[in-house]
Amino acid sequence: MDPLLLAAGLLCLAFGVSNGFHDAGVQVGNAVATRTLRPRQALLMCAVFNFIGALLGQGLLLALTGHLLTVDTLGHDLLLILIPGLFAALVINTSTYFLAVPISATHCLFGGLLGAGFIYGAQPLNTDLVVDSLFRLAISPIAALFIAWLALTLLMPFLLNRSPKPVFRVFRQGTAVGTAALSVAHGSQDAQKIGAVFIAAWLSSRGDTSMNQLPGYVLWIIIVLSALAIAGGTLLSGWRVADTVSRRLSTLDPVGAGTSTMVAAVLSYLAAFVLRVPISMSFLVVGTNIGAGLASPHSRFAWRSRNRLRTLVFVISVWLMGMPASALLAAASAVVFKAIAA
Repeated sequence: MDPLLLAAGLLCLAFGVSNGFHDAGVQVGNAVATRTLRPRQALLMCAVFNFIGALLGQGLLLALTGHLLTVDTLGHDLLLILIPGLFAALVINTSTYFLAVPISATHCLFGGLLGAGFIYGAQPLNTDLVVDSLFRLAISPIAALFIAWLALTLLMPFLLNRSPKPVFRVFRQGTAVGTAALSVAHGSQDAQKIGAVFIAAWLSSRGDTSMNQLPGYVLWIIIVLSALAIAGGTLLSGWRVADTVSRRLSTLDPVGAGTSTMVAAVLSYLAAFVLRVPISMSFLVVGTNIGAGLASPHSRFAWRSRNRLRTLVFVISVWLMGMPASALLAAASAVVFKAIAA
């Protein structure tokens, strides 16, 4: 096997594991924080549904692959861009977990490919794809915040005079269903980004980036490997990001958690299966959690807390720096890699 293809494939799988590891807390945080699901039970369910979702998002996979790479030169020149790009995305995505900050894996991946492509004098990404994706990523948490706030604001008058116990029971059930739905949507979104780069690497090693050259069995091997990587990373995950998303940024009761999770799930499905565009699960859930928190009578005054506002500013700062940091690291890695490969 081509050693460059092997290196790119292993980095794709490692990035997939880090993606599942990082984003599991975003998906299960509300369910665990409201004691809807036990922690290990939540992670196991999340891993299973991530795997299922990864097998369903072929439309997004083919759309991304068709527009992802527009390098004029084929063959190993493309692999030399993918390897440092994936390495940088892996490092940034993993390091932000230990900072306990939810981040967009798409930002990390696009930034890495742009930085490495710059060093090789290539345009590694379709410009329209980058602009459209970054616009959606930027607008998604704002739209999610408003929709979750509106949904809970409209619901509250019907719930205020009811007994809390049965209401909480219903919304806990909604949180469990929403968590499963979020996991399916996450698998269908994020595994396809990994698979698209994997396919580009495989085609590049053969000197032809035409999708017509991709055998059906290779496509399914890549899909299954990507699904296993996402699910495996999910099972290994911890609670640092979950603590930030579901406690430090916004503490929700079962009504708020259920509303937030269901709204995030619906928006994720629209992106994955209707619009077929990449979107960040982390951005969506942070937006819906904050929106639900602002609408909830139990937590609307909590935003006066300096610690909460400080956490929000830190999270947004990391979001803004994620793509440039990934691009700079990829560029530095590409310089070293180019010198070694020369």
